[in-house]
Order: sequence, then C-alpha cells, then structure tokens
Amino acid sequence: MSDIVQFISDPFVEKWRGKYTVTWCHDCEVAIIICPHCYNSSCNGCGCEICVNDPDAKEFMECKTQVQCYLNETDKLIYEKALRIKRHILETLAKGEKQIDWKKCQEDGQLSEWEISLLSSLLH
Repeated sequence: MSDIVQFISDPFVEKWRGKYTVTWCHDCEVAIIICPHCYNSSCNGCGCEICVNDPDAKEFMECKTQVQCYLNETDKLIYEKALRIKRHILETLAKGEKQIDWKKCQEDGQLSEWEISLLSSLLH
C-alpha cells in the first residue's frame, strides 16, 4: 500500500492536546476532534460539559481545519466543483443510475444557477 493511501485510510493515533482524537468529517469536509467523554465531534455543535468548557477544545475551533483555508480563489472553485460532482455521483448511484446526466439534472431543476455556471463545461 502506498504511503498516501495508508495516510488517508488510517485514523490518526495522535490526539489534539493529548485529549481529543483528530479525524476527518466526510460530511462537512473538515478536520474534527472527538470528545473522549461524550463522543461528540467538533463539527456537530454539541458536546458535554467537559468539552464545551475545555480551553483546548475551544482553541481547536480557531484552527484552519478546512482544505479551502489553504487554497487560492481559483483552487477553491476547482475544489468546490469536485465536491459538487461528488454529491451528484452519490445521488446518481443512489437512484440506480450508472452516470450523471447533467442535462437531465439541469432540466429537472437539480442544479442551482451557481452550480450551472460552475459545472458549465460538463453541461455541453
């Protein structure tokens, strides 16, 4: 297994400030910490009395935890385009279809105006 595949597939064994497991939320596309007491994550807005009041947990919320924090404006658009395509892939497969029919998505009103402009090269 390549180093990058190993890196992506294995959960981190390191902990933020020695307390909180660090991992990735694939729904929010953000790095998160998990409280060892209540098992809530930093992206769900909940927590127990311990993690909600912990200065280390509060400090984590100030960190650059999103890919977009490290991208220029052009790269952010490309990344957002990839995320939108990912969402449409999941929706398409959930319907039992083999591939995205962009024109049908557009005709059915499944694409916002912003998505239409972002995905314009795929709509022709």
